Amino acid sequence: MFTMKNLEIENKYLLSYEKAIAFLKNLNNYETHKIVQIYIKIFKNNIKRIRKIDDRYILTIKKGSGRVRKEFENDISKKKFDKLSRKKIGNKIKKTRYVFYMENHKFELDIFKGKLKGLAYLEIEFNNEQEMKNFILPKELKDIVLKDVSSDINYTNSSLVLKRKKFKNLRKLFKKIESSNVDAKLNFKVDKKICIYDNLRIYLFCYLMKVKSYSSLLAINNDEELLHKFRINLRRIKSLMFLFKELFDFDIYKKINIRLKDAITMTNKKRDLDIFLLKLNSIKDSDEYIDFICYLHKEKEEEERKLIDFLNDRKVEDLIFDLEFLLKENSKFYTTALANLPAKSYIQDKIKYLWKDISKSIGKLSSQTPLEKFHSTRIKIKKIRYLTDAFENYSLKRHNKSLKNYQDIFGELNDLKNQITITNKYMPKSNNQKIINKLLNQLSKDMFLQKKKILSNFNK
Repeated sequence: MFTMKNLEIENKYLLSYEKAIAFLKNLNNYETHKIVQIYIKIFKNNIKRIRKIDDRYILTIKKGSGRVRKEFENDISKKKFDKLSRKKIGNKIKKTRYVFYMENHKFELDIFKGKLKGLAYLEIEFNNEQEMKNFILPKELKDIVLKDVSSDINYTNSSLVLKRKKFKNLRKLFKKIESSNVDAKLNFKVDKKICIYDNLRIYLFCYLMKVKSYSSLLAINNDEELLHKFRINLRRIKSLMFLFKELFDFDIYKKINIRLKDAITMTNKKRDLDIFLLKLNSIKDSDEYIDFICYLHKEKEEEERKLIDFLNDRKVEDLIFDLEFLLKENSKFYTTALANLPAKSYIQDKIKYLWKDISKSIGKLSSQTPLEKFHSTRIKIKKIRYLTDAFENYSLKRHNKSLKNYQDIFGELNDLKNQITITNKYMPKSNNQKIINKLLNQLSKDMFLQKKKILSNFNK
């Protein structure tokens, strides 16, 4: 006999798997339950499942969607459970549930096992809708939450058991990318139901092949435009992997991210010197700084030598090899369960979150704000721009014009900061402190004016 358990009124949150594990290690009082869950009927607003919780067997019917649903439950025998399990749809769910109390609320934190390992959810049920509306997530839990997924059907357990559509002929597309001209634009038809990981690795592979080509060309021709293209494609890979790091095995992501950072850092100083030299040579009184300009040219030559050595000592080659292996691997051994989620909603959620975060960061800026805050805002802007550049097929291109403007004005401020650092480094070696002080004063003034330009731009 089915009994109506209640209206199920709940909030559901997607968690960072690593942070959730760390949170549980520091949690003192909680109870655990081993859960096996099998779905035998999945319709839009009508779900039927069987569940084994420790030694208890339950048949559940859920009707409705979103935060408020009707839920009917009935205890069944093990024999009935085994019989119904033959009607299984999709994959079986295995998870450990951690139940704990915080600020007078009962929380259920699920750590998934098996094929869904790497996934973690937090749920809280309410007695009524008003209680749900008044609820504020405790700070300790906010720190481990990636986002609220209460109303997103893609994050329901019933959705997770279904097999996601994969990109057809992925190997064929990879071969096409490998044989394409290095500056060719990637064009392919996007199916919105394809899983996020297949979408992501197509773009990553495209950028990786560009890095591979430009690194080979740079090793024999130290051209500034080649270096720029090499850098920007490395940055695209690093930014996209960071933005979607929850899709990757944490240890694999961490290892590759460190190596990407090292490769990008190796190119930074030469780029900064190139920009500074262009600026000094363009000013009216550039002859005043001839000694300093000569010093910068020597520094640039040294950085070029280091860059050539770096490109030829197999570090970049090894990084490319490991990334290529990761992206071509089809077993999903190096990914988490989130990799199977559909791409479109996942990407659009990222865009909304990043825009909100950037707007919040910009709102806190003032003329007294330390440069580090301007720099961190600039990095956020660059990341969202790389995201909209890559996934332009998802109608995100409309953001790019304003993003380009934001990136440019924040970039100019960052260049001025680097130029002051370079000038201060040269100062002890200078025979003309008066000229160098004059330059430092001008750079500081330019930096103040650039800050004002940024603030006025966002206060319009």
